[in-house]
Amino acid sequence: MIPIQNIISLISSCKDESKNTFLFMLILVYHAPIVDYIGDTFIYKMNVSFLLISTFCMLIFGMLWMRWKKPRAPYMEYKIRFKWYDFIINVFGSWIFLFGGGIFEEQLVKMPHIETHFVMLVTRIISLLLCGSYMKYTVQRTTHPGSFIIPTTMNIIASISQSEALNIVAVPEFAASKALRLAIVGVFGGKSNKESLLWILISIISSHFMFMYEFSTVSWLLPSHLGIIWLLLFIFTDSFTSISQELIFKKFKVGNVTMMYYINMYIIILMIPQLLLDLSSSMNFFNSFIVEPVYLFYLLCLTVCMLLAQFFTLRLIRQFGALSFVCACIFRSIFTIVIAKYIINQSMDLLEFMEVAMIILLTSFTFVYRMRHKKENKLPPALNKI
Repeated sequence: MIPIQNIISLISSCKDESKNTFLFMLILVYHAPIVDYIGDTFIYKMNVSFLLISTFCMLIFGMLWMRWKKPRAPYMEYKIRFKWYDFIINVFGSWIFLFGGGIFEEQLVKMPHIETHFVMLVTRIISLLLCGSYMKYTVQRTTHPGSFIIPTTMNIIASISQSEALNIVAVPEFAASKALRLAIVGVFGGKSNKESLLWILISIISSHFMFMYEFSTVSWLLPSHLGIIWLLLFIFTDSFTSISQELIFKKFKVGNVTMMYYINMYIIILMIPQLLLDLSSSMNFFNSFIVEPVYLFYLLCLTVCMLLAQFFTLRLIRQFGALSFVCACIFRSIFTIVIAKYIINQSMDLLEFMEVAMIILLTSFTFVYRMRHKKENKLPPALNKI
């Protein structure tokens, strides 16, 4: 859900009308969710209580399923191969197709009798069929289907908490909370205590930078206890979504399409009861495609964009890990803020410039330290002391 008041305030402050379109595109990129398998826009009209209960039931079922029949890791050694430019391809691929999906989603919102959660259900069904067809005619490494329930349910809970938090808390707290995900992922993915502390420091500086930017554009009040609970739930579940996906990729050596197939399948299972709860609206929704076939074209384009965005996002996590994925999300937001502020004010404050410089330098230093620590661990213990 894009905070409209923030967009209006930024665009109205820009005196040059020729820059308004570019500025609007920047704000869309800044607020677009990267790992948005569901999205708070689709959660908006759902029965949230029923969805939460069914999600927790699926999570418990998946844990019991894996306890009863434990998943087995492959015996053969398998190393994921990638090049340095794959990182750029994955990041920009996910951004471009998410932005394209947002454009087609905007057209679908104009559709009569629109039900956004039905849009999501149809896109998931088409994605499931495409992934299933690809898996049928190619060789894919399979594993226990229950292991994919954990990232799916974590993502659904994160989407629900994101939607509920935006209805209670102001934009500055939510923007700052997104940067705090780096601290959680850094603690779990850090190779040493020093590296984890560096990621926590980067997360705090990034959070402060985003908070002050949003604080300068919208009014802010102290959040309620319920808002803080939803924010904390969003931070932890969204962080563990990418962490669990990275663990599955590393342990079971599955491919991106396999992950996409099972995630879409479990989302459809959770969505079908929502369809049955509101049959009249669903019938009006599907009849709209008969009246206006152009909306069917928008729906297919949205499905292709979201499918490719999901593919590049999971490819980024599979090749470079959850830590690189979260860093890409934070740097996208930071650079979008820098460009937007330059368009509006033609300058940046000294404190803002220092914060951005510290974030870039600390992140670069931490990745260099991480690579060096990884190479040292590959050497025999005697050589590490030399």
